[in-house]
Amino acid sequence: APPIFGDQFRKSIYFVRSNSVEISGVTEPDAVVTINAKPVKVSNSGTFTDNISMQSIDEIVIVTSTDGSQNTSRKELRVVQLTEDYLFNVKLGGVDIKDEISASNTEKTITGRAFPEMEVELKNGETVKTVKTDSQGRWGVTMNVQQGKLSITFKANQTGIETLTKSYTVK
Repeated sequence: APPIFGDQFRKSIYFVRSNSVEISGVTEPDAVVTINAKPVKVSNSGTFTDNISMQSIDEIVIVTSTDGSQNTSRKELRVVQLTEDYLFNVKLGGVDIKDEISASNTEKTITGRAFPEMEVELKNGETVKTVKTDSQGRWGVTMNVQQGKLSITFKANQTGIETLTKSYTVK
């Protein structure tokens, strides 16, 4: 079967910031490529590129490559659009965090849901806690929340994608 190569296919999730994504790769020059069942032009050197519009913030893109002997390769690429609305749905002790948080001398658990293969960093004064998301994208950190600012940063394990940070006032 004709191979399908490309940086986007190295990991199980490809992160984007907009709802449009360019899918590109390399296969055999004589192969017929489809992306989500739509035929895509393959160059003489075997490269292909297509822009797709995402219908949701988390979807599977299916790329197939079929050579002249009808051997077919199929790659599934999970494409995730990182949005503040989704990522910053964060809870403190089970209650949604708004722009202001009450300081606490006892440890509180801060939880949220992002996507797998991400890292979440929480900063509050001198305290910095970093945690990786689980296979469902869930994360949680237990810490004392002191007066000042609490910043939460989401990092995707991918080159070229910026981090998303939001700060909350702790009173």
